[in-house]
Amino acid sequence: MDRDANGLREGARYYLIGASFWELDWQQALFYFDQVYRGWSGLWDGTMTATERFFQASMRYGDQLVEQEQYCDAVAQYENAQAIAALDAAAQEGYDRAFRECFPPTPTIDLTLSVTPQVTVETPAVTTEPPPTVIGTTEVPTTAVPTTEVPPTEIPTETPTTPAPP
Repeated sequence: MDRDANGLREGARYYLIGASFWELDWQQALFYFDQVYRGWSGLWDGTMTATERFFQASMRYGDQLVEQEQYCDAVAQYENAQAIAALDAAAQEGYDRAFRECFPPTPTIDLTLSVTPQVTVETPAVTTEPPPTVIGTTEVPTTAVPTTEVPPTEIPTETPTTPAPP
């Protein structure tokens, strides 16, 4: 019985300390009511149980964190409260905002997008030279031929043969 009495006395002490921070410092209030909620959730001061105090402190601390733009920490507090009951309107609004900021949507990939490669083909430049002008000759001038060289094609001189069967 002494062990149980000591446990209740400790729970009541944490409950009173947590209540002293109520509406003044939500982080501290939550710290103490978290301990009471986990060990003595049924403790009651005549207005709220430790569970109800933990629930309220979690929502209000979440609201405070949203105001401080600590969105991911706020999401954790709101989710602690949601594990007990539905959020009130102010907390739900804060949770929605904090969740969007902490977990922004990622861009999606358009799988129907097609890419057409562009191929550029360069043609070699062909230069022609005008024929030389020769005075006093009877030769017919020749026209210049483009100066592009084509590699010679090898033509096999011998055709391979296969031996005839015996």
